[in-house]
Amino acid sequence: MCIDNTDIATNLAQEYAQIARLLDEHIEYWEELLSYLFLADVGRLLVTEAPEDGDFVRSVFEWLEHAYIEGNEDVKDEIAIGMIESLPTWDEGGENVYRLMSPILAAKYEEFNQRI
Repeated sequence: MCIDNTDIATNLAQEYAQIARLLDEHIEYWEELLSYLFLADVGRLLVTEAPEDGDFVRSVFEWLEHAYIEGNEDVKDEIAIGMIESLPTWDEGGENVYRLMSPILAAKYEEFNQRI
């Protein structure tokens, strides 16, 4: 699977109904896909869903980690900066999503939050 920036949003939306609705709202509001902002929206959704639906959140993180591994540098930056960096810090409740992250994304979260 070779992923580019547009594929992330499209493929996530095809895989997850909640993200498809989020993408529709994003495009309706912005009239285009702004991939970094969209992934920040996905991050906010995962934060909201973490206490209620850990399986969903874990699955999305696993999908994103696979995209991170397979993607080019633009994709890696988009996932790391667009979503991981936009998540709440540890002190702001970030542990709720951190505990559900896949290993590579958890390491990026730690890097951004200096929790090494």
